[in-house]
Amino acid sequence: MHFLFKTEVDKRVYLEKSLKRLYPTFQNGGRLYRDLISQHAKKHAIVLDAGCGNGGVLSSYTHLFSKTIGIDTNQHLLNEHDFLDEKILSDLSKIPLSDNSIDLVTCDFVLEHIQHPEEVFHEILRVLKPEGVFLFRTTNVFNPVMMFSKFLPLSVHKILRDVLLKKEEETHETYYRANSWMNLLSLGKQSGFKSIQLHRAGNPEYLAFSPLTVIPAILLEKCFNLSGFHWLKMYLIGVYKK
Repeated sequence: MHFLFKTEVDKRVYLEKSLKRLYPTFQNGGRLYRDLISQHAKKHAIVLDAGCGNGGVLSSYTHLFSKTIGIDTNQHLLNEHDFLDEKILSDLSKIPLSDNSIDLVTCDFVLEHIQHPEEVFHEILRVLKPEGVFLFRTTNVFNPVMMFSKFLPLSVHKILRDVLLKKEEETHETYYRANSWMNLLSLGKQSGFKSIQLHRAGNPEYLAFSPLTVIPAILLEKCFNLSGFHWLKMYLIGVYKK
């Protein structure tokens, strides 16, 4: 048995088999987020992927939309993105789009990198049409893994992602200023969203970097699902409506 998985695919296959055996009812954050996109992915909608990077989950749904716009501060990642109708190089605190012009805004693992979340939430509300929806997935700062990572320098983050998690995407600075249940509720209300829904979800993948750690990671995830421990789950997923 190898101490570390050779690839991310190897890890996920092994983890999925173990979850089916030990925790068959588990739903990870990625599956929940995809389900929510499917629910709100109306045909002929104009969609903004806020912090789009070079791809991501939304790429699977672009055939449904009349227009898909991506915005990011990294020109290199925008150049690599193959599924956008329009690419915008900009900060999310000043989105160069008209008021009431977007049906759906998605924001996947971006809020943890935002320095001024109040400005970003106001901008997203501004560009959304009436009844428009803001979907996001971000990390929960009170999760033990996230709490630990909060105090690590960026260089160590990169090493851990490359060596343990087998993830090749770029590593960015994190601020965790919109990464608790209460902060997200407050940001939604202060910005003026009329409907705010938050969900918690888990993911044992970060601790399942070796066949030896898969079972402990799954058992820990089961503990987080016990009454009184939900606040420790890794992800916070929001559905905010204008």
